[in-house]
Amino acid sequence: MRKRLYRRAYIGLAAGMICSTISVMAVTNTQAEPTEKTEYYVESTELNAGVSRALSDLMVSVAYNPIETIVITESEETEETNPYEPFSYEEAYLLTKIAMAEAEGEDITGKVLVIETVLNRVSSSEFPNSIKDVIYEKNQFTPILDGRFDRVEPNDDCWEAFYIVTGSEDDISQGALYFESCANSDNWHSRNLQFLFQHGNSNFYK
Repeated sequence: MRKRLYRRAYIGLAAGMICSTISVMAVTNTQAEPTEKTEYYVESTELNAGVSRALSDLMVSVAYNPIETIVITESEETEETNPYEPFSYEEAYLLTKIAMAEAEGEDITGKVLVIETVLNRVSSSEFPNSIKDVIYEKNQFTPILDGRFDRVEPNDDCWEAFYIVTGSEDDISQGALYFESCANSDNWHSRNLQFLFQHGNSNFYK
């Protein structure tokens, strides 16, 4: 942001006018030679008195009308784009991190499904309404319980999965709210939830 200061220099303008007046009067007096010495001194005295009055008026004017400073701000409008729109960086990082923790061995679609399941929970009244609270909700995600979530960092596939989710309005998870390893075929999920589909090594439910 750049700032330019414009000052209304009332003093400079007034002083300039006075100097111009003095110069004109002085030239006039120089060109017209006085006929009498006494008359010359009278004119000089009147001239000095006029200048004094003008300066006095100027000082009074300045006292009651201080210099006004106008600050004009030039803002360079720069559009700052958020590459994680409509999420913040923290939210994007949490989504890619849970995808890595839950589906590191899965393909990109498997990671997309994990991210969409978390977002479906955020939109559901049955779960907390923020990404962070959904991921850290007690007894919900195994990587949170065993500490794996804290140890992993999202790889390129996780970030690609994130951008696939943000770049599409389609929910390929079909509204999934849960997923579970196929190895646990007889568990709470299978007995209490609606089975949707299997992808890779995981079953998805709602």
